[in-house]
Order: sequence, then structure tokens, then C-alpha cells
Amino acid sequence: MNLNKSLIIIILLVLQISVSLWACTDSAQDFQSLNKSANYKILIENGLLLNLSEINPDVDFVRLHRFVDFDAKNNRLLIADNDTRTLHLFNMQGEHVHSIGGKGQGPEEFVNISSFGVDENGNVIVYDSSLDLIKIFDNDGVLISIHEGLLSDGLFVRSIKATAHKGEIFFSVVESRFSNQADFWKSAKVAAYDYNGNLLYLMAAHDPQVREKDRLYKFSYHGFDRSNEKFYLSQRVSYRVLAFDLGSNQPSIIFGLNSNEYKEWTEEAKMNENIEERRKKNINQSFSNVPFVCGNYFMFNFMNMTDEFYRSMDHHETDFYLSVYETDTYSYLGTYYFKNKIPLGSTKECDLIVLLDDDPDNLTISIKKLKVVGK
Repeated sequence: MNLNKSLIIIILLVLQISVSLWACTDSAQDFQSLNKSANYKILIENGLLLNLSEINPDVDFVRLHRFVDFDAKNNRLLIADNDTRTLHLFNMQGEHVHSIGGKGQGPEEFVNISSFGVDENGNVIVYDSSLDLIKIFDNDGVLISIHEGLLSDGLFVRSIKATAHKGEIFFSVVESRFSNQADFWKSAKVAAYDYNGNLLYLMAAHDPQVREKDRLYKFSYHGFDRSNEKFYLSQRVSYRVLAFDLGSNQPSIIFGLNSNEYKEWTEEAKMNENIEERRKKNINQSFSNVPFVCGNYFMFNFMNMTDEFYRSMDHHETDFYLSVYETDTYSYLGTYYFKNKIPLGSTKECDLIVLLDDDPDNLTISIKKLKVVGK
């Protein structure tokens, strides 16, 4: 009898421990954000119009990246040119401050600007995946240091955005050992480096919904909120957003809303399909871009491909959207449609940098203010 009681006690203890472990490994609150669009409306107010080509006739523009970063210390914009392998800094009046880089393998040149960003002190961080080098420049454009980068640590970069915070540099990555279709979901999503090029730690994980699934478009983008030291990961083909505390491997919360504008595949594109088959399916799927975080808002940045885009390969034939959420409640506030315009980034004051014309001879951006009506 005593033996039976002992066995029962042991079984109960094992069950209790198992339940506790399960709770610890899947602790994120996962919910669909409340649709509050009936109460709030997203407005993008007209702001400063800047024709960078006219203001700066001596600057050579060819083709811009679909992302800009903001230098909060010096109140400047950092814009990358894909073709010339050059980073340009402008003040908020559109006047050219200086440029960094150029094509080549020299210390201050780039073969491929794979990821870039600005830290709190105005230093520019650039990762060149072709050379596997992290290069850091001061706010005057002077090269400070060069270090071997991600490939030597078994990592592939997966987003044009680099983030720097309190002496650490963060890249969106996939671990090379988990880079195939079968096990990509096992990979960490963010790598932290110090300013000497040393890998400090890996953090963040895939959405549990995509684990052990075949995903052709499996990488993600990150946004970082400096005020609460939280990473937000938007996944390439999902409206769900994962929020991670700094250094954490488990999301603290998963939120999102399948708004009327966001489209999901009825039939998923596969790697073994030809390009035409994939394009037909891509038109029925929304794709996320680099998200923006400013003030109390997280902006889920996504686009919808169109037949016109695939015929012309002109990004102005793509539909771009921003879905806005509160970061304290994760409530959905609404979605804004950018007709013939491309949102590229945000300042900390929620001024949006919007590309109006990417013609090198008429490169025009607008600085617009995000406003939530009803708050």
C-alpha cells in the first residue's frame, strides 16, 4: 500500500514538472489584435517635399535600396544606392552632408551593401556579405574599424536593416546549419555583435505556426524599440508579429490582425515550381518589408504584388501598406494605403520617409507625419 502511494506521488510530481516545463517553453501570449479601426483612423499628413536630384546636382544617384535609416543624434537621413555601392547622408532639408563607400574591395569600399544602420552616436554600421566584413564609420564618414562578419560565424544576413544599441550591433540572420527547407525553423533570427566584430549571442525564434513547414519565403525583418528594448519580427509571408525582449529566445507576445488589405496564399508557392507559377501565387500573397517603430507605435509594413508589376518590374506598380499598432496594448489602429508611393523608414518622432519618384534624375522623397485620429 505504501509502495502504491509512493508511485502515485512520483507520477503526480512528474506530471507537475512536465506541465511546468511546457508552460515555460510556450509562454508567449498569442492573440489576434483587436480591430479598433472603427474607432480610429490612420492619416499621413503632407509634409516636406524634397527633390534630392535638384537640391544636390553633383550627387550621383542610380538605384536606391527600399529602406532608409535615421540618424537621431544629427537629425540626418542615411540612404543607400544599390548600384554605386554608396551610402549618402542628408540633413532633413535634403542637403547632402557626405557619402561613404563606392564600388571596390578597398577598406572604405563595398562589393555589396547587405545591411546597414546608424547607432545612437551617429556612427554608420555596414555589413558587406560578399567580403564578409562589418565596417564602422564615424558621423563624419571616417572609417573607424573593420572586422570579419557573419559568414565566418556560420550566419547568413536576411535583412537590409542593421540595429545598434548600447554597444551591440544586431542583424536579422539565419544560421547556415539550419538554412534548408527542412529545418530552417530551428534557426535563431537575430545575431548580436560587439564593436570588435565578436559574436555575442543569438536570439529570437520563428513563429510556432511555421515550424516543420515548407516555406519558400521564410526569412523575417526586425524593428527595434529603444525605449523598452524590444525586438519586433515581421515574417515575410505572415501578418503575425513576434515581440522579443532583448536577448530572449522566446517571444513575450505574438500579435497581429489579418486586415482587409492583407492577403494570404490559398495555395503556397513551392521551391520546385517555375517562376511563372510562383508569380501567379505571389499575386495572392502579401509580403512584409522592414517594419518601423516610433513613439508608441509599431508599423507593420507590407506590399501586394500586381500583374502590372510583373509586366513592368516597376515597384510603383506595387501596392504598399502600413498597419499601425499600439505597442503598450498591441491593439490594431488601422491601415494606410500608399498609392504609387513607397514607405522607406521613420524618424523617432514618427515622421515617415516616403519615396515618390526613384528616377535618378528626379529622385524625390517626402517627409510625412503619421497621425492617428481619435486618440
